[in-house]
Order: sequence, then structure tokens, then C-alpha cells
Amino acid sequence: MEDTSKIYFTDNPYPNGHKIEIFNWSGRIDEYGYIWFDFYLKSENYYANDDENNEEEDEGLSDWNSKIVWGNYHNCTLSSNYWCEQRGI
Repeated sequence: MEDTSKIYFTDNPYPNGHKIEIFNWSGRIDEYGYIWFDFYLKSENYYANDDENNEEEDEGLSDWNSKIVWGNYHNCTLSSNYWCEQRGI
């Protein structure tokens, strides 16, 4: 069974997933009476639990499969409200 406190990406170089550091889920009613649910998720750094340095092995791999490319982005942020209105969490 997968750990529910992690986020997983299919076929990436970190099959054990990434710990979720922040997760907020909220609801609101807009001026028209519609209900909206918003979420914000941030993972730990992709390489946080990786003790291996495989830069040489990354040569020839697609970007999706290359640890060095994932390392360039550091972590995952998924948000329904942070980007549009810059309402930080």
C-alpha cells in the first residue's frame, strides 16, 4: 500500500514518492453563491532522500527520467489559488 502522505509521479526517477510538506484544502462561497474548493500542496525536495549521485547515468535519458532535471525544479507545488491571485499560503 502506498503512503498517503506522499505524492507519486508515474515512471519518474524517484519511485518511492515525495513527502508532502504542506497541504491545505479550503472552501469558499463566491459573490454568486457558488461553492469553490481550493487546495495548495508542496512536496519536499525531490532528491531529499536520495543518497545516490547518478549524474553520469542520467546521460542519454529523457528529461522525465533524469534525476538532474528533476533536481533543477527541486519540488512540486500544486495550487488552485496561489498562482492566479498570488494569495500565498
